[in-house]
Amino acid sequence: MNRLRSQYVTNVLSNLAGNTVNSVLQLGLLLALARLLNTSTYAAFLTASALIGIAEISSDFGTRLWATRRFAASDDTAL
Repeated sequence: MNRLRSQYVTNVLSNLAGNTVNSVLQLGLLLALARLLNTSTYAAFLTASALIGIAEISSDFGTRLWATRRFAASDDTAL
């Protein structure tokens, strides 16, 4: 039981670290693009990024979450 708890904490912390690095890199990219592009081009970039983000979320329809839960609940986890 203690091993599972340790593995859980390790997974949570590594996920948090990865998300933090990803967020910092994205912020850096946005700041660099804001300095390099003119206002209308930057606005077009932000609009396209927002539309792509919405399309990515809506295209999933929960199947990724379902597959993850299904895999975690199964006894046979061999790929």
